[in-house]
Amino acid sequence: MDLKRVALVTGGAGALGRGIGTRLQKDGYRIVLADINASACEIAAKELGGDAFSVQMDVTSAASVNSAVALVLERWGRIDVLVNNAGVLVKEDHCEMDETTFDRIVQINLKGPFLVTKAVIPAMKAQGQGRLIAITSRNSLAGGMPAYGASKSGLDALTVSWARELGTWNITANAVAPSSIAVTPGLDILNRTPEQQQASNRLAISRTPIQRLATREDIAGAVAYFASEEAGFVTGETLYVAGGSQLAPVGRYASDQN
Repeated sequence: MDLKRVALVTGGAGALGRGIGTRLQKDGYRIVLADINASACEIAAKELGGDAFSVQMDVTSAASVNSAVALVLERWGRIDVLVNNAGVLVKEDHCEMDETTFDRIVQINLKGPFLVTKAVIPAMKAQGQGRLIAITSRNSLAGGMPAYGASKSGLDALTVSWARELGTWNITANAVAPSSIAVTPGLDILNRTPEQQQASNRLAISRTPIQRLATREDIAGAVAYFASEEAGFVTGETLYVAGGSQLAPVGRYASDQN
């Protein structure tokens, strides 16, 4: 059996998923990108090149998750790293949101990682090693977008629980918690105009000790650390890749008034 390490990245059709896949591929992993959007995910895998491939996966469906994981194991026989990156945030996430909006966010952001992790754990136990890496958020500390923040806080808690329960099999579980990530104007996840996005970015940067937004490469580098041999004795941790903005959860600063 080919023992080259395999990394499965959910939300693989998105910019961050592709960025994480690119970095892990450079570190020697075979990459599997999983996404509900099969065609976009296939394109992303082709862009990575090499032996990267894609699988369709709806993280809210146990049947879909189990089928996709089975395809990976059938092809390569192992999964060494799982990056639970798939997630959603929407403009309607506020204190007056409807129940459907709340449920959708929690289903994707919290139940999804639970289902995918549950599906890969047997293979990792059989291998006697594995890396579980969750993409969470500074929102769990700083607030904003209540359903999103609550779902990511829940994922932090799941990560700690996995770390405690799975260490016997040399499986680590850690989280990477970004702040706002720079994206291409006009392609912002909240569907803001380029002008609205730029205004929001200025505010986020003003609240960040390191005066810029996070990049995909920043996040991917943190993921790569948790996936590495050097992090073999690190588990149950959340690493904030937020430029220090996690230290300042207040809603407004005096400088915001200027």
